[in-house]
Amino acid sequence: MMAQRLDEPGSKLACAERWLPERVWLPEAAGLKVDQLYRALDFLAVWSDAIEREVFLRAADLFRLDVDLIFYDTTTAYFEIDQADEQDDLWAGCSRRCAGAATARKAGTTSPRSLSPWR
Repeated sequence: MMAQRLDEPGSKLACAERWLPERVWLPEAAGLKVDQLYRALDFLAVWSDAIEREVFLRAADLFRLDVDLIFYDTTTAYFEIDQADEQDDLWAGCSRRCAGAATARKAGTTSPRSLSPWR
């Protein structure tokens, strides 16, 4: 699925139905169904924190990185804050998710968890 996202970005369904059978030679994946891709992601989700940490540490070591601050794309990320919003009435028409994200952006701060490459 990672190779498919790099080569020809698409959904998991597109990966199983079009990309694997038509674009790549991978005999081990013959007959792979989209449900199997979802189950693989469920398995990886259990280990995601450990995987993210290990990938980060290996990349930092490989490139001899001295890391003080990490930026990453949050366009598809979801964050929650533990404290109530200071100006809750300001976000009256917005959902909790929207209000929390907007408050973090407005204040220019994020929770300590969101600054780390792993939780």
